[in-house]
Amino acid sequence: MKIKWKVNPKPTGQFRSFEERGWPYAIVNNQIVAEIVCKDDYWPKAVKSGDHAELKILVYDYSGLSRECYSLTKRAQTLDEVKARVEKYFTAKPEMLPKAR
Repeated sequence: MKIKWKVNPKPTGQFRSFEERGWPYAIVNNQIVAEIVCKDDYWPKAVKSGDHAELKILVYDYSGLSRECYSLTKRAQTLDEVKARVEKYFTAKPEMLPKAR
């Protein structure tokens, strides 16, 4: 299992001040398996300093006929904590990951 983390590109263009940059999300086999929800916008400087609200972790289950979304009960404080918890979660439940095509 190789979890790859991606972040949306920085907004550009005429209306960039109205756009919010999304928090990182995890990908396995070209499918999103986890994402972060936070009431604060994603600013790399704030993430490094830890100056943001707590992070809610959503994980996706691909074991059934359709994709299901679940929220982990414990929230995280840092991006590194999110990555570690997602890795641990899918190591314990590999059947929830999408199959390679």
